[in-house]
Amino acid sequence: MQNENYRTDDAKSSKVFNEALANYGDFVADDFSIATQAIEGVDANLFYDMVDITGLNKNVLAEYLDISTKTLERYKESHKKLNSFRSEILLKLVTLYKKGIEIFGDIHSFRRWLNKPAYGLDNSVPAKLMVTSTGIDVIIEELIRIEYGDLA
Repeated sequence: MQNENYRTDDAKSSKVFNEALANYGDFVADDFSIATQAIEGVDANLFYDMVDITGLNKNVLAEYLDISTKTLERYKESHKKLNSFRSEILLKLVTLYKKGIEIFGDIHSFRRWLNKPAYGLDNSVPAKLMVTSTGIDVIIEELIRIEYGDLA
């Protein structure tokens, strides 16, 4: 049974992710890049790219950003940039998915891992931590531990 918060189209997600990395890769090169770009703001189109990449329902992702989808649509139409808080969350999600795909090999495997209890996160479901910047950081740290074989 599919979780109502998620959509599935892995082929589209992979294509959109590669395009997003081409557009936003420099913005997520390191923490300093994320911080400076977040201060400047990102285009609202990144939100819609992340809907496709994460597979999250757009209303759920909008809740993570504490903004309505109607407002996001207006931002997109008027080419308005998102504020630093929203920009930072989206840029960190790009970083998270980049690392996750790197470690798990594909978006489907990474999404599956995100939605199962993770031993290194005290058996918490990683996706439930994605609602905060710190939560995203914690997931990235866990991915790095997995990458280096430190599963305890």
